[in-house]
Amino acid sequence: MATTTRAVLRQRLSEAIGDYLSLTTSSNGATDGSTLVDSGLRNLAGGREDDAFEGWYVLITSGDASGEIKRILLSRQATNTVTLQTAFSTQIVSSVTYELHRQDPTLKHNAIN
Repeated sequence: MATTTRAVLRQRLSEAIGDYLSLTTSSNGATDGSTLVDSGLRNLAGGREDDAFEGWYVLITSGDASGEIKRILLSRQATNTVTLQTAFSTQIVSSVTYELHRQDPTLKHNAIN
């Protein structure tokens, strides 16, 4: 019997409700872990407007902060920067994969469990 990981189940659930974006950072964020930088945000709906992602959640899926979830405080399109309400445990560097969610991924995990 094949096993499906929780990450795959989260992705499938998120896709089913139209709440799944998988991205990769394009530059290093702040050294204190309070920001991440991704020029790919500009290609998303509303991504060319400030605060388009305010209140969304970031789930880091690779690198030293993998598995951490933080809520977005503000986003600035001119610098491709997202500032978090609370910092990640480490700097989010270039080429780190992450997911954007409108709904808290923790709630999705609870539903899966």
